[in-house]
Amino acid sequence: MSSGVVVMGLYVIFATLGSLGAWAVGLAVEARTSQAVSLIVFLVLFFGALILAWPIAARLTEAFLGKDPVADESGSKPASLS
Repeated sequence: MSSGVVVMGLYVIFATLGSLGAWAVGLAVEARTSQAVSLIVFLVLFFGALILAWPIAARLTEAFLGKDPVADESGSKPASLS
């Protein structure tokens, strides 16, 4: 299996889990405060989950599959994640 497929699969999993967490926290905040505060909290957590899911997925893929860069058409290898 290609490392690109693995990293995208992990990204979808982590983004989904982060989004569900943001939704749950947003509901809890809404029960204690207002809808406006809940929306702000949800949006910050939602976009934070999307932003953080990619580096987590990339580092896990690199750790489990090792350095598996795929050469492009020119024969050069992509830069590492570090």
